[in-house]
Amino acid sequence: RPALAADAHCLLARCKHAKGDMAAAEAHYKQACELAEPIMKELKNGAASGSGASRSGRSGTSGSSPAVSTSALHAALPATMGLMHYGLAQMHLQRGDQKGASVQLEKALVCHPYGVKNVHTMLGHVQSSLGKYTRAIEHLRESLRDVSGESRV
Repeated sequence: RPALAADAHCLLARCKHAKGDMAAAEAHYKQACELAEPIMKELKNGAASGSGASRSGRSGTSGSSPAVSTSALHAALPATMGLMHYGLAQMHLQRGDQKGASVQLEKALVCHPYGVKNVHTMLGHVQSSLGKYTRAIEHLRESLRDVSGESRV
């Protein structure tokens, strides 16, 4: 299964990243993202249509499969999908590539839009360094929301 392979590559990437083997870590992060990309595309298409997306092209099914909800697609994402993009964002930041980090952090939020305070915090910092202050403030405010959804600002 692509999702399981993506998880394995992501976990290998995290280990390599922690050990400082950046070339191997980046290769595994990228492989993980490539394996999970079909699910992400389906998620984006479902979110854009507002209803769901066709399952065609996944797991050998024909186009006659029923549409699935966006929440079901979120559930089908590899467990480490957000972590893949978060790790790549960290690597971009370590190299001073703010734009690359921003792209990866936005992808992490698409994967797991709820309860990712550290991604919002990091994205707020990156957006600020890119001069995108309005977006930075939005992300930093989101990072300060409590569990009930109330803003603490």
